[in-house]
Amino acid sequence: MCIRDRSHGITLFVSVQDPEGYRFVDWSTPSADITISSPETAGTFITATSGPAVVNANFEKIYNLTVTASIPEANLSPSGTVVVVEDVPEAISVDVPEGYRFLNWTVTSGSASIDNPLLLSTEVTLSSEDATVRANFERIYTLTLESDLPEAIFDPASPIIVAHGTAQAISVSIPEGYNFVNWTVTTGTAYIVNPDVTATSVILTTGDVTLKANFELKEYQLDLVAEGAASVTFTPPSPIIVRHGISQTISVSLPTGYSFGGWTVEFGEVEINDPASTTTDVILTSGNAIIKAGFIKVVEVTGVSIPNASMKIGDIISATISVSNDANLPYLF
Repeated sequence: MCIRDRSHGITLFVSVQDPEGYRFVDWSTPSADITISSPETAGTFITATSGPAVVNANFEKIYNLTVTASIPEANLSPSGTVVVVEDVPEAISVDVPEGYRFLNWTVTSGSASIDNPLLLSTEVTLSSEDATVRANFERIYTLTLESDLPEAIFDPASPIIVAHGTAQAISVSIPEGYNFVNWTVTTGTAYIVNPDVTATSVILTTGDVTLKANFELKEYQLDLVAEGAASVTFTPPSPIIVRHGISQTISVSLPTGYSFGGWTVEFGEVEINDPASTTTDVILTSGNAIIKAGFIKVVEVTGVSIPNASMKIGDIISATISVSNDANLPYLF
């Protein structure tokens, strides 16, 4: 605006309207002879002490920035549509509602540059047109893994934050002496891709879930055999199914005319509590096993015949011993 042929000290009211896409900033003048009453007001008074003089109305390019979120629970700042200045970064931020996880900011319409789209609080710059940016979230749940065995190790470690409808890989180690049975849901609702294997995937769609890894003790076959006696009775009857690390009582009958020679391990690894007793406890921890019950024939001496001859201490003589019911078994004296 140029002021010409004005009397000394004349005051003039000037005003300007914003062109579309621009916003008034202020009035300025290169002349020291111009006084502007309110430089930052679109309508103001100017006083010229000499003329002619120039007064400039200054504008800045503006765009509409709309800030949205993928969920209604999100608290945005700013919220809705705001006016931003061309090439001037505008701060934006969002709070994470409970039960959700922030993913990123994306431009859904127009053109904009987001400083760091992975941060909750960042800046966005518009340089050519209006734009809409959106804060994106995903629904999350807490997955808890549990077992009755403290030795069981979960991967990932429990608890796990999982996204709605996304398959989450899980696995569990098998403690020594146990077999894995299955995964079961103890609280909540979940889809387990294959509940019968230690490494599987689970999908949550309705809320928090607790899964349990179930185990059972390994079972082994224990065979009882006898040596030295033809007819004996084992209790329990052989073979016996025993569980890993669990004490199992076994016993064997003692036939008439025999003495018990003890229990010995024929195959496998067995812990025998009292090998010399016909009734004892055994523990298996590594697999199937065979235990032998040994017997010794007790023979009845019916007579001893010594030659009728003179002898002295220290002499070695022959004697005849008569026995019965030896079943042709060897024996020693």
